[in-house]
Amino acid sequence: MKKLYSFLTLFLSIALLFGCSSDDDNTNTVPTVDFDVAIGSYTLRSITNTAGQAVTGSGTLTLKRENGNTAGFTYAVTLKNGTSTSNVNITNTYTVSVSGTKISFGTDHYYQSGALYASIPTGSGIYTAVFTK
Repeated sequence: MKKLYSFLTLFLSIALLFGCSSDDDNTNTVPTVDFDVAIGSYTLRSITNTAGQAVTGSGTLTLKRENGNTAGFTYAVTLKNGTSTSNVNITNTYTVSVSGTKISFGTDHYYQSGALYASIPTGSGIYTAVFTK
C-alpha cells in the first residue's frame, strides 16, 4: 500500500508539473514600434566629412510619421567648405526598427539619447550629421 501511495504521489506531482507549463504564445512576438519620441523638428549641431573632419554648416531636419511603421525625413543642410557652399535638400522615407534604446530609420539614420544621427550625401561624399531638437 505504501508503494501505491508513493506511486500516486509521484504521478500527481508530474501531472501538476506538466499542467502548470506555459502555453503563452506571446513569448516570441515583436513589440509594436512606437517611435513618436523621435518625431519633430531638429537643428544641425555638428557635421563631419568623409575623413571625419568637422565641417562648418547649418541646417534643419524634420521627421514625421508616414504610413504604419515608416517615417519620412526632410532635411536642408548648407555646408561651407572654404569659399564654396553646397545646399543639400533631401526627402526620404524609411522603415523603422528598434534595438534597445536605438531607433533606426533604414541603415543610415538613427535616433538615440535625444539626438538624431544622419548620413547626408553630397557631391563630395557622404557627411555624418548630428541633429538635436
